[in-house]
Amino acid sequence: MNENCYIYRKIFALKSNLFLLSFISFFSIGFAQQSKVESTLSYLSSDELKGRSNGSPELMEAANWIANEFKEIGLKSPSFATNFLQEVSLVSIENKHKSLILNGLSISEDKFFVLGQKENFQITSPKDIQLFIIGEQDDVMAVFSEINQIDRSYAVLIHPSHARRFEKLYRYFSRPKSELENKEAKFSLWVMTDEKSIQSIDLSFINNLNRTIIYNVIGELPAASTTKRKWIYSSHYDHLGIIRSVDGDSIANGANDDASGVAAVIELARKFSEGDAPEKPIYFVAFAGEELGIFGSRQLASTVDLETIEAMINIEMIGFPNDDLGPQSAYITGYNLSYLPKDMANNTQTNTFMFFPDPYTYLDLFNRSDNASFAKYGIPAHSVSTYSENDESYHAVNDEFENLDIDHIMEVIDAIYGSTLPMLELKYDPGVIDYKTKTDR
Repeated sequence: MNENCYIYRKIFALKSNLFLLSFISFFSIGFAQQSKVESTLSYLSSDELKGRSNGSPELMEAANWIANEFKEIGLKSPSFATNFLQEVSLVSIENKHKSLILNGLSISEDKFFVLGQKENFQITSPKDIQLFIIGEQDDVMAVFSEINQIDRSYAVLIHPSHARRFEKLYRYFSRPKSELENKEAKFSLWVMTDEKSIQSIDLSFINNLNRTIIYNVIGELPAASTTKRKWIYSSHYDHLGIIRSVDGDSIANGANDDASGVAAVIELARKFSEGDAPEKPIYFVAFAGEELGIFGSRQLASTVDLETIEAMINIEMIGFPNDDLGPQSAYITGYNLSYLPKDMANNTQTNTFMFFPDPYTYLDLFNRSDNASFAKYGIPAHSVSTYSENDESYHAVNDEFENLDIDHIMEVIDAIYGSTLPMLELKYDPGVIDYKTKTDR
């Protein structure tokens, strides 16, 4: 055999073996990644966790499990989250007694209500309350939206011509519900009356306050630079727990809602930590309290320095392809409210995956998930989802691991990673969000 020919064959064989080893290595890495995602999904949506309801021991188990995942990946625990856990204190209020004498007139209990977290109090001086009047010609809800932002105690006198609107407000606010605990919380008094001033008042109120502690799980990936411009990748890990039984099954496992999002956040943390350190630091967050009223994200938004949060990608229900958009795609809520969604779409290879605008804007999904807690402050904060409007497993007992499309979940994770990786370079600036119009960078 010609010596040169022999050498060429050896080189060809070596290259072939290297190619085969590279292919096997790539396949093995992909398989390992998918296996970890499947393991996360299987655990979080298991019957063992009983639907991860807020305040349950099972939610605490899930929190510790996610925290351990963050620790093993190599994330750091932020200063405001002990061992990756940030406390979120909720208060459920049950009224036990109330009485009101206004301008010498005794007001019946169905004609007034009081909002606030005080256990008991008595007001006997009008000077302690700022007064608002809603007259016959006023728009109740417009005034309500305006004064509901006031950071002091106030009273609202609503003319009886608005009786139907008052009754709706009364029923809504009289229902037991949880709130973020605020030890400095003020109170407000709402009265249906034709009085136009408060000359004298004697208000007494007694509440039972039941406190529940839940936890956000937060890990931080430090940056390669010294910038304070942080990003957030998030999802929520709580769900509904035990609900009405269907065919003997009463556990709302929440596989799609939102174990799929949590699995994505954990896998994104792993992918970002395995490569070169990004130029911007990242918080990876699993929120609690979303199902009760996005309380976990509201707590985080009140804790961090919001001026340092540059953008937020929230991941909400990516368990299977959207019925209207089809496979290899996802949509982004609030698509036209900032530059971020379109920039993500432009960073994907359209022949393999596409990001679309939210097809269900009439459902107001943008304001119904944890991104809203940050968007209200002007931060480009959007949710990525493949939820379908006619999804019969939503908040139902059949939202099970077995129904998930793992290949689809992996595609969405890869698309989020690939499309936002360039945005973590210092040269990229997403600007700010405006609820009505885009703003210039």
